[in-house]
Amino acid sequence: MAKTNASFLAPGLRGKLGGVVFSRADCGTVLRSLAVGRDPCTPAQQAQRDRIRRAGRAWRDLDPERVAAWRSYALGLGPGAQAHAVFSGLAARALLAGAPAVPLDPPAAPFLGDSVGLAVAGAPGAVLVTASAANGAGVVTELLLQPLVSANRRTYLSRYRSALVVAIPGAGPITLPTHPGWVAVGARFLRQATGQATELAELGIVRVG
Repeated sequence: MAKTNASFLAPGLRGKLGGVVFSRADCGTVLRSLAVGRDPCTPAQQAQRDRIRRAGRAWRDLDPERVAAWRSYALGLGPGAQAHAVFSGLAARALLAGAPAVPLDPPAAPFLGDSVGLAVAGAPGAVLVTASAANGAGVVTELLLQPLVSANRRTYLSRYRSALVVAIPGAGPITLPTHPGWVAVGARFLRQATGQATELAELGIVRVG
């Protein structure tokens, strides 16, 4: 939090010096500590930035025919869809899903997901996710978590954070370590080859001991 102090400095002094901002107020010149934006730079954030950089390099290297194909694909998604943004989003998601390289061609068909049911339960220090079957060929499951203050706290789709991307083998529960408390659990299916994904489905809220 920025701190403010009155100071008997030159009355016309304004601007920044080091970590301090000088400004005018009725009482004279005021000093405030310079607020610095927070950038935790977690491993997950670094990995996502690397995926976006790889997507950007791949877009720059595309030949004109492929660029035209992506523009046509974006037009089919509706008003406002931009070819570069669509390409980058699918590329980053394909890499997250474990694709060995950025997909250079747009998807040839819609992706409707996978016929896998998911059940969730709380455990000491973890969320347990049990699947009804294994993922199909070329499909993986992204599991996401959202810590909550209480069991009746509203969830927000934008606040889910990826906890694990896995090709579900179909045997035994999947363990997602997390802090104790109430946790909302979500999931979506990803197609590795294209980066296509289903909408995020909320699986429920559990108590982690």
